[in-house]
Amino acid sequence: MSDTIPMDDPPGGDSRLSDSTRKCAACGESFSGPIHFQCLADNKTIRDSDRTSSDAARFTKGTLDDLPEEAAVHATDPTRLLNQYILVRQVGKGGMGAVWKAWDKKLTRWVAIKFLLVEESEAIERFGREAKLAARLRHPNIAAIYEVGEAPSKEAGQSIRHYLAMEYIDGRTLAECKLSRLQLLDLFVKVARAVDSAHKGGVVHRDLKPPNIMVTSDLWPYVMDFGVAKAIAIENSQSVSGTVVGTPAYMPPEQAEGRLSGIDGRSDVYSLGATMYAVLLGRPPFEGMSVMEILRKVSTEPVRPPRQVDPSFPADVEAIILKAMSWDPKDRYPTAGALADDIARHLEGRRPEITLAPHPRAERKGGGRALLVVGAALLLAVAGYFSWRKMPAHPPPAAPAANSGEQGPPSSDFTR
Repeated sequence: MSDTIPMDDPPGGDSRLSDSTRKCAACGESFSGPIHFQCLADNKTIRDSDRTSSDAARFTKGTLDDLPEEAAVHATDPTRLLNQYILVRQVGKGGMGAVWKAWDKKLTRWVAIKFLLVEESEAIERFGREAKLAARLRHPNIAAIYEVGEAPSKEAGQSIRHYLAMEYIDGRTLAECKLSRLQLLDLFVKVARAVDSAHKGGVVHRDLKPPNIMVTSDLWPYVMDFGVAKAIAIENSQSVSGTVVGTPAYMPPEQAEGRLSGIDGRSDVYSLGATMYAVLLGRPPFEGMSVMEILRKVSTEPVRPPRQVDPSFPADVEAIILKAMSWDPKDRYPTAGALADDIARHLEGRRPEITLAPHPRAERKGGGRALLVVGAALLLAVAGYFSWRKMPAHPPPAAPAANSGEQGPPSSDFTR
């Protein structure tokens, strides 16, 4: 059963368009979209079609086609060539395979290449279908997908390499960033609005977590793996009968129990709340010695309130997180946009009005509990895919809000 939202555009217009703006770090002017073209006249990753006539006049075809030195050293190595891409170096590895930084010779830009390891026809079909769905999304805070392709494999025992080419983000994951509380809350406003835009475009992420949010040196967040996380097993995700279940510490109860028909945009709202909990407090909302223990806690236990972990934690932010992580989907924020609105109200000094529903502590009976036990057993059976490499068990807590003026993390060339 599909867990995506219908693709129809909302009454207000095209869901793929966004009025989100950002301030250019180079000139200080506001602009929309992922790139401020007026400040990138010397950037070789920009194509002629994206330049103004005055910009284009200063360039020749030769300079645009020049290979960056990092890519040029591998340009004649047949093991580093993948169609029009030059594989420069591996920058990450997860359950689906390796992730490479690559140079696109046709469009003269950096990309990230992710490889699909499994060769089952059903997995390949789902991989392509979900990537096409995600490629329709357009938002300044969502990493773009460029292409789904295949090429002859040079690996023993593998005939075809299926890959995904996507926007290369030069930054750090949210799990690696050391930012103040106010800086993080500002990032979450943008992230929640990006997730809301994706929901309107027909995609439910199902694996939102700190490692799936990249942050650039100028504190601009990108949500990664839209439409892909539910199609294939990657990084910390678990695959059960071809369906990615997600990352236990960040998944909502309906997902932990395998009730796939109950997963919708509010499930992502829960995961956003769990991600806020983890990065603001320096620990995931649920911990355990095994996958089964974490799934049991997610399904049956209320999350420990943030102010019990840190008495200085703002009461309004605690209320926002607890509402997002309500056990029953109907008690959560109805949309990720509503969550973003309440975070923005807090940042503006206005107090959000939140009513929290009590957690149903009574032990539930019947099919839901049985599904949890069966799902946990299946997860354990494929636990070879499971890894917390990208997200430490106890990430560093956010710096005090008083230090909100500190600079963001230095630029890093690690992505995905």
